[in-house]
Amino acid sequence: MKTHGQGGGRKILLLDTSGSMQHVGSLGKSRLEEAVAQACDYVKTMENTRFSIVTADATGVSTLKLLEAIRLNG
Repeated sequence: MKTHGQGGGRKILLLDTSGSMQHVGSLGKSRLEEAVAQACDYVKTMENTRFSIVTADATGVSTLKLLEAIRLNG
């Protein structure tokens, strides 16, 4: 995960949800599962920060609620 800047304020997390993210790596998790886990870990470490999550795939872009993603992985 590439990060820039400091905590606080507002941040946007962009997750690739294209078909290639379904590839399962040597740890038995898909690329998407790994990306979501990293995003959740990042969010948990940031104080006074509001997040928006945007997903992108080959067919378009949609917005997800952050709390739903944390509940799924928390």
